[in-house]
Amino acid sequence: MKKNLLWLLTTLLFTPICAQEMLHITGRIEGITDSIKLVLSSGEQKEVFYTRDGKIEMSMYLNEAPAYVRLAATIGKDTKNAFFYLANETVNIEGTIDDFPLGIRAIGSEHDSLRYEHRQMTKDIERARRVYIDEYYKLLALGRDKDSVNTVYLSDVEPYGKISKLSKEIEVINERFIRQHINTDYGSRLLLGEVISYSDQKIKELYKLIRPEFYTNMNVALFKLYLDYKQLKEGNQYYDFTALDVNERQVKFSDYFKGKYVLLDFSTYGCGYCQVAGPKTAKIATVLESKLTYVTYYVYGGKTDALKYYEEFKGSKGILLWNNNEGVDPITIKYRLAGTPDYILFSPEGKFLKAFSGMQKDDFEQQLKELMKE
Repeated sequence: MKKNLLWLLTTLLFTPICAQEMLHITGRIEGITDSIKLVLSSGEQKEVFYTRDGKIEMSMYLNEAPAYVRLAATIGKDTKNAFFYLANETVNIEGTIDDFPLGIRAIGSEHDSLRYEHRQMTKDIERARRVYIDEYYKLLALGRDKDSVNTVYLSDVEPYGKISKLSKEIEVINERFIRQHINTDYGSRLLLGEVISYSDQKIKELYKLIRPEFYTNMNVALFKLYLDYKQLKEGNQYYDFTALDVNERQVKFSDYFKGKYVLLDFSTYGCGYCQVAGPKTAKIATVLESKLTYVTYYVYGGKTDALKYYEEFKGSKGILLWNNNEGVDPITIKYRLAGTPDYILFSPEGKFLKAFSGMQKDDFEQQLKELMKE
């Protein structure tokens, strides 16, 4: 009897807790019918579902939480996306398809309440910037002079280009919000997205705002890497790291320094520039392979996408490394990765020689040859 009573009490005690361990979403979105495919995703996790009688009712366990979650609705040939910041919790979503992407929120989540509050501060500027971005690419497609177009839209010299000016306004709002909410999950996650543009002094200043009890927060621990690992300069030794190779063996970056120069390439499948640059860089690495070891570190994804990118765009040339990092990657923080593709050339002794940001021009091979002259 005592054993049965203990079992009953244990069940009653833990069942409500376990029920909250998954993200559970309910609600109704006008404009979404039962025939429209919905996809809920976070990192590499993905669930496809449909409404029933117009009602949303679905659950998914988030491997990392809180985390950004995307809700995608495929309507004809178009896909509408809305983004939330959620934990494994129960939330309700009400609104219309016209509210996507910035005007909809998850009721019942303190994490998404902060995200929504923040995005309301920037949404009008973001929409205006989107118009300028579309204009920018249309002008390039029409064959307008790229340097002239860049000056009008992307100039970082006052009075600034149209896109740059609005981006700076958003940066000011973001920093103000971060300072106010740095001791929250969403505030610290927003910080990780902005810190790449901060000076070392500002990084130190912001870290002082974090309360000690928040030091163990995952976002804060990642942010601290910016304090612990300074940006590499010419002559600095590489930062070693562990990763998985194509055979899923754990290896070290240091394993590939064997008397040759090493080119470290940060790329990802979803990056259009990476898809264009991949075959070109693989070809260059093949030409220079007598003096150069070519290492691609795949970011923002796991094995499936890493192998797909490596085989499809690089012809399986060079060495592929990857990790199962669905969120922010400590390795990209150590190397101050601002975008993809990015490249770093190291000497045979592991000394930093030069970083190359973005897709390179036709003289990339010649630049590498010049740096590898003995």
